[in-house]
Amino acid sequence: MANTAKEYENKAVNITIKMADADTQVDKRDGGTYPGAEIIYTAGGTTEARTKGIHIKTFEWKPELKTFIENMKKGDKVTMNMYREVDSPFWNVGSFVGGHQEAPKQQSNFGGKKDTSGIETGHAINAARNLLTPAKVLDREIFIKAACALHDLTVKLKDQTAAANPNMSDYNVGASVGHAVLNACSDAKKIVDVEAIAIEMIGDIAPAVMEHILSSKEASKPVAKKAPKKEEAPKKEEAPASEEDDDEDF
Repeated sequence: MANTAKEYENKAVNITIKMADADTQVDKRDGGTYPGAEIIYTAGGTTEARTKGIHIKTFEWKPELKTFIENMKKGDKVTMNMYREVDSPFWNVGSFVGGHQEAPKQQSNFGGKKDTSGIETGHAINAARNLLTPAKVLDREIFIKAACALHDLTVKLKDQTAAANPNMSDYNVGASVGHAVLNACSDAKKIVDVEAIAIEMIGDIAPAVMEHILSSKEASKPVAKKAPKKEEAPKKEEAPASEEDDDEDF
């Protein structure tokens, strides 16, 4: 089966706008330019000006980005939601939200579940991109509808898998189901076929592969060697006492 699934990570940055141009030529890092939008901003409470360019092709499937940039004014406080492929040095703009958003508080392992909405959003988008044809990816309405449907399917399969495997950790449930859905989207021709392919991967293929991995780890554990018993040295025969033996040996 082909595996073209990609993993993405997300972050939100609070910025203050210094200048925004929705229709310009953006300078490339290695020379030359490309058509698109450019914003100059400060972030993180610093006064250092930073620049972000967005290629014009992005607006074909995210026209709301250009509309938001067109309405930006100097001094506006904006939250810039960004994403990138894991290990890539380049962050892409996913959306803008007016105002600064408070950073989510880190929750301890003992005080409730971590907020994974950003990861789930990225997963649903990746799944939709794997499933849809390039033409449908560019259709915003179709793309969003497919991403939402695939998210709902992923949640449903996670619940089923967790119920069937009570000893399985939340992380392993999420990873197994998430990758199964992504791979199923690569193989399926239609969205109605995704569930059956994913269930086969979760119920048959994934357990077999996991069993192999666990047994391999078990076999590779070093066997603790028992230290050999030390043989007691034979006791020396004591020499008969003499008068000199009564003196202390300095």
